[in-house]
Amino acid sequence: MNLRFGAQNRRWRLSSGPIRVPLRPLNNIIGQGSVPTISQAYGAGDMEKTRNAISNTFSFKFIVGIISSFLLLVILRPVLHLLTDDLVVIDLAVDYGRIMMIFLPLFFSLYTIKTSLRCCGDSKSPMVITFVSSIINVILDPIFMFETIPVINLPGLGMGVYGVAVATVIANMVGLLIGGYILFGKNNFIGMKFTDIFTIDLKMAKELITVGTPPAMANLTRNITNMILISL
Repeated sequence: MNLRFGAQNRRWRLSSGPIRVPLRPLNNIIGQGSVPTISQAYGAGDMEKTRNAISNTFSFKFIVGIISSFLLLVILRPVLHLLTDDLVVIDLAVDYGRIMMIFLPLFFSLYTIKTSLRCCGDSKSPMVITFVSSIINVILDPIFMFETIPVINLPGLGMGVYGVAVATVIANMVGLLIGGYILFGKNNFIGMKFTDIFTIDLKMAKELITVGTPPAMANLTRNITNMILISL
């Protein structure tokens, strides 16, 4: 029984690993460029440029998230076949990957909120958001994953790796709601409004992409190398 559980647990870990590889570089294409832009504008006291940089980061990350979601859903299974011949791992990874890709734009929105707050000198709020999301994820993971929850031996949902993805989505959506309230609430210190995120400034977008692309490509190269090592 323990051997079967150990083998299955290893398959679950292997199935979720490759899905995470492209996410950070895709986020960093805009995210890395937003850090100096937002920080410099806020440090100079230019609140209009600060809001413009944050709103464009939101807009273009969301667009990149949608495009990436569709592309990754299409290539997911073929890429997984290059990494492993284990059909069980591939099926598990597809189950995990589909739900993660569907919610990718919202994940990127959460990353934008936390980055924006840090760049404006508020490191406490992102810490609280991450802490709350992590606790929720830790609690929900075993409930959604196992048929019998470890340690407490109560019935779980038995959803396997798909349950891990669902738990991750729920935890991050709670974080997104908290972060959205902090960044767009009436008393926010930046003066942001929710409608600001629909603003698109092509000049600002070019600046974000120009600054963010080199570190994103470096990150992608490192992650691809790790993915190749995983497949060996």
